[in-house]
Amino acid sequence: ELAKREEERFGGAGAGALERMPPLRPLAALGSGRVAFPELVSRPDAGKPVWKIRVVELSRPGDKGRLLPLEHQGVVAALAATADGRYLASADASGRVALFDLAGDRPPLEWEVKPMAEAVAVFPGGKRVAVAAAADLAGGPPRIEIWDVAPQRKVATRTVAAPVRALRASPDGRWLAWSGAADHAVTVERAESLATAEAEVPKGGRRRL
Repeated sequence: ELAKREEERFGGAGAGALERMPPLRPLAALGSGRVAFPELVSRPDAGKPVWKIRVVELSRPGDKGRLLPLEHQGVVAALAATADGRYLASADASGRVALFDLAGDRPPLEWEVKPMAEAVAVFPGGKRVAVAAAADLAGGPPRIEIWDVAPQRKVATRTVAAPVRALRASPDGRWLAWSGAADHAVTVERAESLATAEAEVPKGGRRRL
């Protein structure tokens, strides 16, 4: 089905709507045997196109896997998972961020990051999520935020000069790495330092590569 031309699948109007969508299609490896990716489950020319996340087993080529229950009302811009594949975070163009526990059937935890998160990272154990928020229409700068997910609260914010395109948390959760921003360098910083101004980061708490 996915190999068919867009005109065959959706007709001329649907294919045109699909072409106008942002060219984003992230995916995330879930441990060593599964992968997650967004799938359009409505027509592209629907009033509010709906996306869901599909999880497939790489060892079962003919198996379509499963669709996670959350409906994203916007293009999915970012996906990230913990190294063991248990926790998966997603973010869409409407500003919704969600965290799934793939080991059970509980509904995902959800919150909003405005205008949208362009990258996400899940800390080990799924207790925290970092997001790279886009600049807002009022002229506010891009920023990196760290969220506790239960109870839900923002614990750190750092503004950056330009959009951040990638985020990763270290296996022990003590460090956060990101790329993009002003000079497209890779920055590695202690996660706890994100709550302070950049100029106040202790010596040894930040590296630029």
